[in-house]
Formats: sequence, structure tokens, C-alpha cells
Amino acid sequence: MQDGFSKNSNILIVGLGLIGGSIALALKKVGYKNIYAVDINEKTLKYAWQQEIIQKTTQNTQELLRKADLVILAIYPWHAKEFLQNNLAEFKSTAVV
Repeated sequence: MQDGFSKNSNILIVGLGLIGGSIALALKKVGYKNIYAVDINEKTLKYAWQQEIIQKTTQNTQELLRKADLVILAIYPWHAKEFLQNNLAEFKSTAVV
């Protein structure tokens, strides 16, 4: 990632399944430091945190949205639409989705 994103940018991945987890792992491997995640599966989040793939997770999605410079939606399209509608006011004004 270039053009405004540094290795210290805050990246939030919504959905830590096969695609979201792979993205998180790839970002970590290339040196991004602030990778956050939200997912409905607590075991997945706990595993990713224990393996140091992600640096933070919380039940409070809004807290992470307010910090995120980049938000990656790795969820089903119909869930993405609902997620955006429900959380639009929480996104940082300069965030890229």
C-alpha cells in the first residue's frame, strides 16, 4: 500500500475468516503494525491475537472505526451493506473503505 498509507496506519479488518485472515497475515508479513479486527467468532479473534496477527480487537466496533485509516470489509456483500449503514457515522472522515 502506498499513497498515504504508512506502516503505522491503522487498518481495521471486518471479518477474519479465510479472506480477512489472509489479508491480516499478509499485512503483518510486509510490516504493517496496527492491524485491528472485528468478527462474530470470538475464537477466531482470540487465535489471531494470540498469534500476534492482529494487535487489537474489541466488542466495541465503533472504537476501532474511529481510529481506522483503512477499513477492509471481508464479509458477505449483504452484510457489508448492513455494516456500512449501521456504522457510517462512526467512520473517520478520512478513512478509505
